[in-house]
Amino acid sequence: MLGAWILFGRGTGPTDDLCKNANAGIITTISVVAVSQNHNYDLSNAHFQSVLRMIASVFHILLSLVVTVFSAISLAELNDKSEPNYPTCYPINCLSLNERIGHSGTLLGISLLILVLSIVSIFFGMVGVAQINKDKRVRKEARQRRQYVEYAASPGSQYHF
Repeated sequence: MLGAWILFGRGTGPTDDLCKNANAGIITTISVVAVSQNHNYDLSNAHFQSVLRMIASVFHILLSLVVTVFSAISLAELNDKSEPNYPTCYPINCLSLNERIGHSGTLLGISLLILVLSIVSIFFGMVGVAQINKDKRVRKEARQRRQYVEYAASPGSQYHF
């Protein structure tokens, strides 16, 4: 999404390009820091982080679908024209027709790759959450069994052996 925003918003001014690049860096940094924390083998932290990563993957799927649609539309429009009339831009930021087609194709390919990787990430996240829930259930059953044995072995219990 940021790539499409940077690509098709080029040439509006150097301060806009700086703002776009800064926003892209900030969003990328926040997303990497938010989902890359260590859970230190704590089941509740691992469960929370797995769910957080799955939510991030759903967000990535939605954004990659949007980028896929817009880049496919852009490719269709760019392939139909010989030399479209784009607004004037600064010399550093100007893109020719072939460069725009190349960038749109790259955005299409990368968005499809992100889509596939996000779907795989959600699948592995669901497997991880299932394993965490199974481990929690096993630990709870063991704790209940241990408490029952302690209760049954106490001298005042009706189940005393």
